[in-house]
Amino acid sequence: MAGTETELHLLSRYLDAYRGAIRWKVAGLAREQAARSMVSSGTSLLGIVKHMGYVEQGWFQEVIDRRKLESIPPADEFTPADDETVDQIVAFFDEQCAISREILSTRNLNDLVPFGDGELSIRDVVVHMIEETARHAGHMDILREQIDGQTGGFPPGGLPWS
Repeated sequence: MAGTETELHLLSRYLDAYRGAIRWKVAGLAREQAARSMVSSGTSLLGIVKHMGYVEQGWFQEVIDRRKLESIPPADEFTPADDETVDQIVAFFDEQCAISREILSTRNLNDLVPFGDGELSIRDVVVHMIEETARHAGHMDILREQIDGQTGGFPPGGLPWS
């Protein structure tokens, strides 16, 4: 597959693998466990999943697709509301990822989008999203290990290079 795979497919495969790692890190946890903060910043597994949903929304819907969305205070991005369940936050993340995939399917990696005082290529956005998602998945590795000892960066069968 590597010889015939497009660059877009390769980058999407890696991004989806890290998205899978994000989901996997809260799988099987009670809400209390997933929302527990064990670091001074207040970061929790569930907070990271919620944040990543907003990151998907921001980069793909706002930056690439130029949609105007309602802003959420940055602190709220990382803080699950008391009535938000693990399933609800994972569903929000999944929905944003699905929208991101749809937007990306209609673009070319060389397309440029306005950003700040200049422009970014779609490729820049996708590579940044791989970096951002992988970075937070790494944070989640450590938090999950503190909760119940689970280790490993990817769910079974979820390696990006497989």
